[in-house]
Amino acid sequence: MKTHPPKLRLDPEPTKKPARKVHRDAVPEAVLNAAQTERENAFDAEHTWHVWNEQKHDFQPVMLHGYSSGREALFYKLRAADGALPLSKTLEQLTTFLADAIKILWLCSHEPQEWRMVRGDLSLFLETIEAWGDLNVPRSKHVAAVNLALQIFNEAGINKAVPEPSERGGLGN
Repeated sequence: MKTHPPKLRLDPEPTKKPARKVHRDAVPEAVLNAAQTERENAFDAEHTWHVWNEQKHDFQPVMLHGYSSGREALFYKLRAADGALPLSKTLEQLTTFLADAIKILWLCSHEPQEWRMVRGDLSLFLETIEAWGDLNVPRSKHVAAVNLALQIFNEAGINKAVPEPSERGGLGN
């Protein structure tokens, strides 16, 4: 005798859905502490760069401002205006990162009111940064500029806010 598959029911009885659970990976305490220390150090990091002081005719250390989201957005806008290669390609050869390093150092060494007048004219903005780089990033400091800019760039990425998963459906990270 031939058996037929069970008939499909259009209105199945409602079933209670299981409660959503948040699963966390087990991470050793030492790893969590190291990550927290890295985040705190990045947040508290203070960087300086020696900038030419015309009145003293000497390079003077300047405390750099943090690489805020506004500075980062402006950095990407300047890169696009400059026709730069994608950052992933630029980072393959650190010597090609020098122009980006100068942009980062310029943005972090200036207050927003100092760039408000030129940010509307991206060509003038790029020329301003390039002229500053010619004076304040001499050839002997290229490697140091690239290393510092990479450090600033990488530290900024450590302190990203990510929502904690919740029982109500937030995905978190």
